[in-house]
Amino acid sequence: MIKLYITNALGFEPYEEYVGEYKTFKECNNAMNNILKTINFKSYYTRFWEDDEGIYIDYGSHVKYFLLKGIKVGELLNETE
Repeated sequence: MIKLYITNALGFEPYEEYVGEYKTFKECNNAMNNILKTINFKSYYTRFWEDDEGIYIDYGSHVKYFLLKGIKVGELLNETE
């Protein structure tokens, strides 16, 4: 299961808001897109990186990221092929 969080930019006081759990990255990606629609945010780029916490997805807000726990970049890339 992939756990999805919203977290703040590195260097700020740590903050994680739990969003939910998803069986596939596709389901998780749909949830992230729904969140962006809800907050009326248009993402013009996406970048990601992995560390010990999980996969951080920068969607362009400058202060918040999505954080995926329970999946590695290699698994994510294999799932999207």
